[in-house]
Amino acid sequence: MPPMLVFHGDADTTVPQRQSLALRDKLLAPGNSVEFVNVPGRSHNFGGDLPAWRAQAKTIIQRLPVRQKLLQGERK
Repeated sequence: MPPMLVFHGDADTTVPQRQSLALRDKLLAPGNSVEFVNVPGRSHNFGGDLPAWRAQAKTIIQRLPVRQKLLQGERK
């Protein structure tokens, strides 16, 4: 499986966070690479609820290939 990045608000009432954590655990078990980012106090639409997280999520996403050693150097 390719590396996976999961964002989930811990106040999400649409999809309980435990479901995303279970997915992460199932993917990690056979050795897949999964990064889970908890978004404290946010709902299913955390990017719309909290604009600062939209920018922070973008930065985390853009740096994923470097963290996963798919690209070298700092991504701008």
